[in-house]
This record gives sequence, structure tokens and C-alpha cells, in this order.
Amino acid sequence: ATESTPAAESLLRFYAESGDEARLTALLERGIVDVLATDEFILSGHTGLHAKLMGEYKMEEERVNEYPLYKKAEEDHYIFRNKGGTWMVVAGRASVDEDAGFIMTQEPAQLPTSEGVTWEYCDDDEWVPDDTISAIDGLGRIAINLADNGGHTACVALLEEAMNKAREQAHEEALSATESTP
Repeated sequence: ATESTPAAESLLRFYAESGDEARLTALLERGIVDVLATDEFILSGHTGLHAKLMGEYKMEEERVNEYPLYKKAEEDHYIFRNKGGTWMVVAGRASVDEDAGFIMTQEPAQLPTSEGVTWEYCDDDEWVPDDTISAIDGLGRIAINLADNGGHTACVALLEEAMNKAREQAHEEALSATESTP
């Protein structure tokens, strides 16, 4: 699959909105859109202590621990994969180097947008689970927008199925790579 581009996402959105299931399915099956490409996503849900960390994050050129570093638009907030494999949300670039944050995934994950990822936040040196926090990538936003705007449920289901399938495949590939590493 090639990386997702704005043009490909626009085409995908057009097919989904118009209810053209055949073309949408063909586009996804041929791998024209890489549903794992997560150049940007929205972190949302937390309304407590660290609500200021919610918002849109975009991938930086820099990598941390061999994974993408994401920066919140116009703010000094970052999301990175720490040495233990969990994703952390921090205020300030120095916190990335210190491997310390305010919000993190409860378990290691390939991407912050991976299916099944659960989050927690720090409250006075105690980590508290927060099932309201989620990271939604570009194609996830398309599916949500379609659902919110009365889009075709079959197209939304196709998007979700394709995203889940690609994420499962990436997870299996990551496990295989880990197992084959001496």
C-alpha cells in the first residue's frame, strides 16, 4: 500500500459520501490508501487535569525510540512511544527526553491510534484509567463524520473493516519481527 495522501483521502471520502460501495471497496482492496498512515490524529476525551493536552497532533520528521514523534499544533505538547512501548503525552520537548508524561497508554501499542488502546492519566503520582480518552486518525475521522452526517452505514462499515484488518496485520507483523529478533 502507498501512503495516504490528501487526494486519496478526498477520493475515499467522495466514494463513501456518495454511497459508491464498489469503488470504495476497490480503492481499499487495492491498497491505494494506507489506512495505517497516521500523519495526524486527534487526541480527545479527557476533561480533567490534563485537558489542555487534548487536540490535533501532527507527525514530526524526528523519531523517538524508532517511532514517530507527534506535536500538537501551535503548542509545545508531544506524543511519543517511550522505551517501554507505551505512548506518552507530555507538555514540553524536554519531557520527551526524560521519558515522562501526564497521559499514557495502559499497554504497549504499535500506534496511539491502534484499536483497543486504553489510556490513563497521572493524578498526584498515581495513574488513573480514563476510558474517555481516544486517538482518532484521519480515516477514523472520515468514518465518524459520515456517521454524524447521515452517511451510508455500509461505507462506514467498510472503512472500519479495512482499518481493523490493516491494524491486525500490522500487529501480527510487529509480533513476527519481535519473535525473529535474536
